[in-house]
Order: sequence, then structure tokens, then C-alpha cells
Amino acid sequence: MSSELYLSPEDFAEVLGKVRAFYDNPMKPSVPDRYQLVYLSAIMKAKRSPMPFINNEVRHLVKVLEDQLDLQVWTYKDRLQFQDLREGMELAFDGVQLHAGVEFWHQPLKDQGLIITPNASRNANFARDISEASALRLYHAVKEKIESVYDQRMVRMEEKLLHNISADPNEPVALTDIVSKTPSVGTYGNKERAAYTFLQNQYVLSTAATGAFPTLERDLTRGIRAANLYNRGFKGLGINVWLASGGWIDRYIDTAKDSSTFRYQAELSGIRAIDLGIPDTAISVHGVPVVHCPAMDLMASLTGDTSWLRRGYGLNTASMNLVFAPGEEKEVSFPADPFDQRVTYMSLDDRLAFYCTNPSANIVHEFSE
Repeated sequence: MSSELYLSPEDFAEVLGKVRAFYDNPMKPSVPDRYQLVYLSAIMKAKRSPMPFINNEVRHLVKVLEDQLDLQVWTYKDRLQFQDLREGMELAFDGVQLHAGVEFWHQPLKDQGLIITPNASRNANFARDISEASALRLYHAVKEKIESVYDQRMVRMEEKLLHNISADPNEPVALTDIVSKTPSVGTYGNKERAAYTFLQNQYVLSTAATGAFPTLERDLTRGIRAANLYNRGFKGLGINVWLASGGWIDRYIDTAKDSSTFRYQAELSGIRAIDLGIPDTAISVHGVPVVHCPAMDLMASLTGDTSWLRRGYGLNTASMNLVFAPGEEKEVSFPADPFDQRVTYMSLDDRLAFYCTNPSANIVHEFSE
């Protein structure tokens, strides 16, 4: 064993901060039981940072059909009339603060010859530089732990942005809140969904049965047509990705096969690679690539809701917005520890708001069996 290296808790925290550049890539580690972050990768493309939060809210202005002037026909001495133009609809979305904290116990490091003295109050020498050799030695000792911290943070964020498992009202808005199976029920952005068509996403329920592909094709066509129709005036060109569970993919292929080999082959042709994940199915829905989202398979076991295994989402990612407060996207800090404790804390904190400017531009489809 190499000679002992004495570090203060300040030195340890400084090393954790300095070597982050080496491991701050949660997509790289080889973890045998992690799943692809397909859904999180999709919405990260719409990430906007920084975004000001006023009273913990992000507000979005939407023009509605009533925000239009009427034309006046006039001749000669007719008095011209001027109409009041309303300011439009304002949607409000609450910001959410997320925290992931981890403890680094000093004893396992001590076993490797890295001695960290007991915690004490911070002093003027906190965050001072130590030698590169010492930093790298400690870096190798904690590298695996740090990779797991960042990787698990991303995995948990994908779960929270896919579905609110705990039903806690303080949790962030999730995909199931935006693209709902009850699209005309409840509120969205503090407005009643039932009163506004563009706040209601498309929902299609189909029965999987032998020879039912013509019916399935018709139902999906209607849903996608409506989603693209109601996207006029908004960003994007309509649905650009179809995220689905493995069970949805299996049912879709089986239904297509049972109906007609010609139809099935037509669905398989002309597919281009995309960068949201591995398109392991090589199929599409009306030209939109179908991408397997493993988190949906996992969600079935986490929630006990087996309908996740029969579900697929057609998304217009241009309508999605993931915004962070200034300086609060993955804010790394090292909170002060209790006196005389052999442990160092590391905190990862976020403040974000996830919302959709046009829920009606998205669709959820589910097989009933």
C-alpha cells in the first residue's frame, strides 16, 4: 500500500468538485441493470435554461381564436369602429425543486490509505487547491461512487418526468399529466381542460385481435390527424417520435402480421435511424419511427399498472419545454457536516418546470388487452 495521504474534509470536498469534469457524463458508465434514458433524451432536446421563475411560476402566453379582429365594410361617411383586442390566455406552471444527496463515509477511504481528519468548522482555507497527484489518487478511490450518483440521478429524473408514482402534488408535471388518458378532465396550467380544445391531447383505445389491423390503422390515423391538425400555429411539424413499451410494440406487430403481410412490409420500409435511442423494432407509425422506451416497461412494475405494457405515446417534442431556473440546473454543493463526523455530504439540486405549450399536438394509444 502506498504511504498515507492526510486530507481534511475541505480537501475531500475540493477534490470531489475538481474531478467532476472527469465523470460528469452519466450516459457513459457501464452499469448492467440500467435502462436507456430514451424519454429523458427526447425532452432534453427542448431544454431551455435559464428561465426566470416569478413567484415560483413560469408563465406562457397562448393566443386563442377569440383574439381576432373582425373586418368592417364601410363606404364614404360610415364611421369606422375600432375593436378591443384581448391579450390572450396565460398558462401558469409551478417550479419544482429536486434534490439528490449522497454520503461519502471516510472509513473505506481510510482502508485504502487515504486519511481524512474529523469534520470541523469551515475556515478560510476551505476549497484550497491540493496537488494533482493527490487529487487523482482520491479520484480513483471514489470514481465508481460518483458515476453511480450521477447515473441514478438521471434515472430517477426520467421516472419522475414520466409519471408521478407517489401521487404527491409537489412532484413535477409528468408525461401522464400532459398526455392523459382522460384528456378533458381536470386542469392544465391553471385552466380547465374541458373548456379549451388545445389543452386536450388525443387518446385512442384499440382492441388487439386477429385481423384487426385495418381498425387499428384507422384509429391511429384519426388520432395522428387530429394531433397534427391542432398543432397549426404552434412550433414543430407535428408528431416526430413514437415512444412505446415493449408490449405495445409486440401487439402492433402481431396485429399487422395477422392482417396482411403487404401492410406489414409497408410499415417496415423506409425507416431512417434516429438519435433518441436504439430503434430496435425498425417499424414506424405513419412514417414516425417507433422507439422502445424501457422506462415504460419498468413503470408497470413500479406502479402496478399493467396498462403501461400496452401503451405508446406519439409526441411532438417541439411542444415540450423543460426549463431550469438560472444557475439551478444540477447545482453541486457540499453542505457543512455535523462536527466530528467521519462523513462528507454531496448535494445535487435542481429547480425546473416541465410543461407543454400545446397538449393537443400529442397522442397516447393503448391496446385494451
